[in-house]
Amino acid sequence: AATWTGAAENPERVNQPTDLAYCIYTSGTTGKPKGVLLEHHGLTNLKPCFTEKLQITEQDRILQFANYIFDAAVWEIGMALLCGAALIISEDNTDIPAFEKRFAEQGITVAALPPNFYAQLHDIHPRLLITAGSASDQNILEKSRGLRYINGYGPTENTVCITLWEREGESSVGEILGADATSPAPLEPHHPSLYWYGIHGVESLFTVLGPECKSVSRTGTTACDVVVGIWDGKRVGTFRGIRKGAAPYSCRIFGENGMASVGDYEGYVPLVEQICKFFQSGVSPVDKEETINIYAFMTAADMSRREKGKQVELEEAIEEAEEEDVLTVELTTTAVSEVVWKDGEEEKTVDYHDLGKLVEEALEEHDTVRYILDNRAGIPYDTVIKIMDQLSDARLANYLY
Repeated sequence: AATWTGAAENPERVNQPTDLAYCIYTSGTTGKPKGVLLEHHGLTNLKPCFTEKLQITEQDRILQFANYIFDAAVWEIGMALLCGAALIISEDNTDIPAFEKRFAEQGITVAALPPNFYAQLHDIHPRLLITAGSASDQNILEKSRGLRYINGYGPTENTVCITLWEREGESSVGEILGADATSPAPLEPHHPSLYWYGIHGVESLFTVLGPECKSVSRTGTTACDVVVGIWDGKRVGTFRGIRKGAAPYSCRIFGENGMASVGDYEGYVPLVEQICKFFQSGVSPVDKEETINIYAFMTAADMSRREKGKQVELEEAIEEAEEEDVLTVELTTTAVSEVVWKDGEEEKTVDYHDLGKLVEEALEEHDTVRYILDNRAGIPYDTVIKIMDQLSDARLANYLY
């Protein structure tokens, strides 16, 4: 029998743009399932999207997650073949730890995943994450912070995808490696140092880098504080809290592909909008873990300052807080010189001049006294300050007005 030994010439081009590329059946969710014939020109039209929009190059390593019977596999295979990138076939998508290990070992740079699968993952860092197949949500946006993130949609009758939505602010820099934030940081004696104003700059760091800060160290002078946080053992976020000179709100992102600034300070309007959405939906726009870690960051920074710049783990600050015996007191103004003291055990109306004595008595039985001052009765602000002065050994948790 004859043996074919190969050919040195390129094969003759016989295909036309209208030739059949693949046939796929719809899911039938809108009626009776039907076979759809997709032609070559639809697939070739994806090439500019891959190279210009997604910046796929020969250096990329593309994950083939989808089964070949789904058109998402056409997206993945086509992306690799049309751009000269490597295609890495996912072997087992049911074992999450094994999937994440293989993801890292293979150096995958681009992945398209269903949102509900990505939500189960803990530690993958492609330069480009795409979700598709079902709706994305706020949890996916939070989880994918630090990554270039795109959500795609396309019906079966089209070639895989017809629209892409990209989260703004991160695409130009690629994977986020660090950030520097600044804000005013005046001190107020009734608050731990950064809680009063420095929190705004700290929140910027967590917005950019996510909730997983591990440790902080702090140094400074009377004019400013500098707090350095370590995220995930590799990313660095710094906060400069300014008390003298120009003190802008700013945040600079350092990424794999470049640097960028976060959007300008827009006053309280965006904050009020989020508060209104919270009251309407009952869903907090900020995850509980992130809120706790923001306060742990600031508390650990205070601990570091007391220890002359020693690096302090956030977990240490959280553990100390959990061990504290804390009494929470609700104070409600009723008249210019009287407030209602309610601590869960008793409720009484007292003259505000006597509050300092009550705090002293409470601290004999508890490690910490924190109070919520409700001034919706509207007493003058100078009187509010006098009340807070009486409570100087307690910690202000919230002020309602």
